[in-house]
Amino acid sequence: MSKEQDANRHYDEVSCGGVPVFFHANKKPDYLLVLHNTPHKYWAFPKGRQNEGETYKQTAIREISEETGTNNFKIIKRLISDSIYIIKRCKRT
Repeated sequence: MSKEQDANRHYDEVSCGGVPVFFHANKKPDYLLVLHNTPHKYWAFPKGRQNEGETYKQTAIREISEETGTNNFKIIKRLISDSIYIIKRCKRT
């Protein structure tokens, strides 16, 4: 495969996660974000890549559990959205 063919390959990646919401006695919600400990630290909702053979729901449950450390939650609404990112490789000068 040439460098040009490699640069034009298409990769599909599925990522699933959730928006953990905690409701207090006063009905005021708190939303849980996860700090990603990378060189460019950032906050995001728990999510991750889908393993082979997993459903979207299984992936979301696994990722929320792994990143928050709890299994004590329930799914109250299912949302699905698609995002497409096109990243073109460029030569550095």
